Amino acid sequence: MGANALVLLVSGDVQIDGRITVATEDATAGPGGYAGGAVGTAGDGPCAGLAGSGTYPGDNCTSGGGGAGYAAPGGSGGVSICSAPNNHAAGAGGPGTCGTATLVPLLGGSGGAGGVLAGANSASVPQPGGGGGGALQIAASGTITVSATGEIHAGGGGGGEAMESGGAGGGSGGAMLLEAPTVTIAVGAVLAANGGGGGAGDCN
Repeated sequence: MGANALVLLVSGDVQIDGRITVATEDATAGPGGYAGGAVGTAGDGPCAGLAGSGTYPGDNCTSGGGGAGYAAPGGSGGVSICSAPNNHAAGAGGPGTCGTATLVPLLGGSGGAGGVLAGANSASVPQPGGGGGGALQIAASGTITVSATGEIHAGGGGGGEAMESGGAGGGSGGAMLLEAPTVTIAVGAVLAANGGGGGAGDCN
């Protein structure tokens, strides 16, 4: 996806009866969003989730990566609970300072943190964090109508589920901006910019 938001400028009316999506389902970002963090690193973006703690060699358990924030803070990763001294604090969720009521600037979501490696054997497979959902602007000189069958999605990607490593954090949802003299959202229409869920961790 591109680094900029998807912008549609229309002379006249817009009728949305189907599905428009700038969402992501993995570590890649939607348009205008930020990618999920690589293994053991924070996500990209101004409200990215932070990496969990614990390192290999020396640790049998590592904590989960934090989820990204947007207008609200992201969730923290899971805390590892193993035999001392291998307990580690979770990766912090990203701050909730990226969203404004006017959506200026128009930003996509930030990335969740990647999982942290907990072992050297072939079964230890940490995963990257979820990417941030995209940003969409539709501006029309007439009306914008999202019918009962219309859907606009800007959700963030889910964090990867680990094997014998810390789970990865989810990416935050993006944003959608509809601008026209008249905007109508019908009952039953779907406008969703949910954050991605965190991935499960696993200890050896």
